[in-house]
This record gives sequence, C-alpha cells and structure tokens, in this order.
Amino acid sequence: MVVAARFLVVALCASALSTLHASAAPAVLSFKDASSDKSALKLVEEALADPSTPISGLHVGVAMERGWWNTARRLVEVCRDRGIDVTGLVHQKASSIRRHLKEIAELLSKPTAMRSIHPAFQWAQSGDAIFLNVKFAHRIDAPATLDCVGDVSMTNTSLHLLAPCEKSGKRFELRLDFLRDIVPDNSTWSVASVGRMTFTLAKSESDDAWPRLLKSRRKPGNMHVWWSMRERYEGEMKNLTSPSSASSGGNASESDSSTRKEDKAQDGAAATGRTKEDVGRPEGQAAAKQQHQEQEEGSQEPALAPSSAPSSPPSPPPSPPPPLPPRDEL
Repeated sequence: MVVAARFLVVALCASALSTLHASAAPAVLSFKDASSDKSALKLVEEALADPSTPISGLHVGVAMERGWWNTARRLVEVCRDRGIDVTGLVHQKASSIRRHLKEIAELLSKPTAMRSIHPAFQWAQSGDAIFLNVKFAHRIDAPATLDCVGDVSMTNTSLHLLAPCEKSGKRFELRLDFLRDIVPDNSTWSVASVGRMTFTLAKSESDDAWPRLLKSRRKPGNMHVWWSMRERYEGEMKNLTSPSSASSGGNASESDSSTRKEDKAQDGAAATGRTKEDVGRPEGQAAAKQQHQEQEEGSQEPALAPSSAPSSPPSPPPSPPPPLPPRDEL
C-alpha cells in the first residue's frame, strides 16, 4: 500500500513538471501556414505576443524571398530592438532580388524574334553549272544589309540559305527546290561584294541545258536573270539542247526570248512610271506607242512652215532722169 502511494506521488510530480515545462516553452514562429504577406504578418504578431518567441535572420530571409515586404519590415524592427544583427543577410537577399529584377527588365529590352525575309537573287547557267548571285535585300535594286552571316546547307535537289543579321534584327532565308539534281560536294559558294553571296552549283549531268531553275513552274518575285553571266555562256548554251526544249519544239528559247522582252518592258515601265500591268493592257500599249512617237518627233528638227501672211505688191521701178536740153539751147 505504501509502495503504491509512493508511485502515485512520483507520477503526479512528473506530470506537473512536464506541464510546467510545456507552459514555459516559448512559441515557435513558422510560416508553413502562411499564404500571403497579410497572413504571414498575422502569424508574426501572434508569435510576438510572447516576448520569449525566438526571432532570427532566417525568418527575415524567408519573408524577403517570398516578397512579404510588410512582414520583412516588422521582423527587421524586432531584430533591431532585440540586438540581433541581420545586416549581412538583408544585403545578400537584396542583392539577389535586384539581380533577378534586372534580368527580367533586360528581357523587355531585347529585340523581338527576327523575321524571315526572302532575299532577291539572280541566276544563270553554263553546260556544267548553275550560278546564283544572292543579295541580302528584299529587292534586287534595294540597299543590301551588311552584317549578315550566311549558313548554307544543300542536298542533291535543294539549297537552304539562312543569314541572320544581329545588328539590324533581320534574318534572310532562301529555300530553292531545283528542277534537276546538283552535286553538293562539287559546289562552292563565297561572300562576294558587300551584302552578297555567290554560288556555283555543279550539275549532276554535264552539257545539260535546264529549261528553268526551279521545280515549280511558278516564278517567285525575288528571282531574276543574271544577264551578265548568261551572256558570258550564251554561245555555249546555244550548242546544247535541253530534252524538255526538244520535246516541246523549242519552247525553251521562246520562253527565253519572252523573258528578255518582259524584262525590257519592265525597265521601260520603271523609266516612265508605269507598272508591269499597265504595260500589258491595250490602253497601256497604245499610250507607250504614242509616247514613243512623241519622243521621235521631238528629236527631229521642225520643218520651216511657209508664211501665211499675204505678200506685199512689188515696189515700182525708179523713174528715169529728165532728158538734157540740146547743146545749142544752152
């Protein structure tokens, strides 16, 4: 009986001591239940109701990282009043936050994605090769972009040119699907004059005259004839017969002639201010013919027109002097 009473007394004392320690333990500040600056500040105020609640720089750092600025200010005030130095930690977190903000701001000032521009190009051919003259401009007569770096890839049937221009924010891209095969290993390209690239593409079959450059029959607006190079190999190409032209009864030469006439018509239209469509219309052809006649008439010396004024009557001849008297009468 006495032993049981002693055990009961010991148990009651232990329970009282544990209750006393639990009541004396300081509150612990935790942000696990906080979802915003307002809720975090409320937790801080509740924890600070007990002056013994421990506060450290870790709480300040968490509040700053999460953007709880009101909570961070309150914690810094508490740390300063309690003599807790959080200067280094605050400066470190502030520097990290400024770096992230700067990176975000720099994204706004970066140029937008480069837009692709189809560059103008000229082409010609010899019996063994295709010649391309690419100009980094949207028109063949427009100023070229100078800061472009070309990246070329070729297959047996195609060519792909990608030339980004960092300073100007442009990107030129050219994709060509050829009518017939080429040999990429024997083909070359180089940077020509400023803002241009030239290509010499080896044909898979020598002594072959291509009736056109591209697989598609539709002529793109940025493709032109390289006349100086074509005239250089004109004699050689006349001796070659394309299978397509032979089967079509010489349509290749007729197309060649019509292309040259069309280019000359475009040059004339550009000189007179008329468009290609205006030249093709009947009224446009009549106007061009009339203008040509006026230019020819203006270049000739005007003929002297006969005078339409009435001619004046001829003046009478002068009267003869009176005869002298006879000598005897003197």
